[in-house]
Amino acid sequence: MQSLPAIPDIFKLKRGTGSPRRIQDNLTIFLFLLPAIVLFLLFVVYPIFRSVYYSFFDWKGFGPAEDFIWFDNYRNILKDRVFLIALRNAGLLIGFSIALQLPLSLMLAVMVGRDLPGRVFFRTIFFMPYVLSEVITAIMWLFLYNPNPERGFINAVIVLFGGEAQPWMGDTKLVLPALFAALTWKYFGFHMLLYMAG
Repeated sequence: MQSLPAIPDIFKLKRGTGSPRRIQDNLTIFLFLLPAIVLFLLFVVYPIFRSVYYSFFDWKGFGPAEDFIWFDNYRNILKDRVFLIALRNAGLLIGFSIALQLPLSLMLAVMVGRDLPGRVFFRTIFFMPYVLSEVITAIMWLFLYNPNPERGFINAVIVLFGGEAQPWMGDTKLVLPALFAALTWKYFGFHMLLYMAG
C-alpha cells in the first residue's frame, strides 16, 4: 500500500505560534487609531446626534431645551423658500458634478495613464488642487472672482478684451457656474486618481 507524502512543515498548523504577536500588532494599530476615533466621535458623531435631538425642540440656541414640538421644525423648514432654493442649488451642483466632472476626470485619467512623456508632471499638476486646503482655495477663487477689474483676475482679462466686469459671486445667474468651476478645479484631480487606481 502506497503511503501519502509527508506534509511540509510550512503548511503545518502551529498552535499558539504568532497569536501573542498578532494581538500585539492589533493593539498597536488600535492605539494609533484611537486619537482619530475619539476626535471623530467627539467633533462629528456627537454633534450630529445632538443636532437631531435639538431639532425636536423649540430651542433658541441658549439654555436647556424644554419645549418639545415633535416634527414642527421639519414641517416649517420644508415650507421655507430660502431652504428650498438652497436645496435646489445643492442638487444642481451635485447633478452637474456627476454629469461633467466625473467624465472629465475619466478622460484625464485615460490620458495621463498612458506611457507618454511628462505624464508624472501632469498627474502632479492635476492632483495639486485637491491637496490645497479649503481656506486657501476659497481665498484664491475670491481673488479670481473679485468684481473689481483692478483686483479680480478674471474680470481684468474680460475688461482687457473689451468686455464688462461681472459680479460673479453677487449675481444669482452667475454664482452657480462660478461655484461649479471652483469645485471642479478642486476635486477633479482626486476623481482622476480614483479612476487610475481602479
